[in-house]
Amino acid sequence: MESKEFDESCVDQFASAMKRKLAKKREEGRGGWSNKEDCPKDRLIKMMSDQFDKGDPINVANFAMMLWARGEGTAYSKDQSPEQAYACPECRSDMTPSDEADRELKPWYCHECGFNEPEALP
Repeated sequence: MESKEFDESCVDQFASAMKRKLAKKREEGRGGWSNKEDCPKDRLIKMMSDQFDKGDPINVANFAMMLWARGEGTAYSKDQSPEQAYACPECRSDMTPSDEADRELKPWYCHECGFNEPEALP
């Protein structure tokens, strides 16, 4: 197979895998990434960054696609740190990583209203 054909075949297969993963996540109730107010750029970047350590390139690619489709890059805003990238679904305040010494708290906690994310985000 020629280089161009191989490249295009790989891209087609990868895009299909991305679509399957997006469909699965929609069925699980995920969505809203296109709304910049409800899902700020820095939150998407943090979610994408977390996927590198999890090892699934399809997840990384889907978050990159979301940013690309919104016309945004992959660099955090100058005033934003990765830890501040999650907003509480209850009060919209920044969620922060829980204190690992407190086993009662889940991975993400809102100090404003006390909301406790039941599992690691995303």
